[in-house]
Amino acid sequence: MMISPHTLFKECYGKYAVAAINVFTMEQVLAVFRAADTSRSPVIIQTTPVARDYATPEVLTAMITSAARVYPDVVFTLHLDHGNEAHIANALGSGQYGSLMIDASHDPLKQNISRTREVVSMAHKKTCLLKPNWGC
Repeated sequence: MMISPHTLFKECYGKYAVAAINVFTMEQVLAVFRAADTSRSPVIIQTTPVARDYATPEVLTAMITSAARVYPDVVFTLHLDHGNEAHIANALGSGQYGSLMIDASHDPLKQNISRTREVVSMAHKKTCLLKPNWGC
């Protein structure tokens, strides 16, 4: 069952750690879901730009969605890790990601802050339209 990161952290904070695992392939996706199911532990499924380039965003999220159907008791959230504006816009458009991270670490601080603000604004607008119960 996919939940928001906010709900996940609220339920887990101070009780136990939550694994955040990058996945690239079907085998990795299934292994993460199987392990989470066996251990009855929530998990953060992460995709990276490299994984999205390798498998395509559609195939990657389809594998995750399918695994969630196979393991319906697994509690998880989906996170885009180290994306740029294009990755974030695509992930927001899919409506499947609970959290997004822009990688502006190589930019000068002022530019980093500007890019981050732009992405935060874009994410808030889109998330509140798609999932108003996720803290909007």
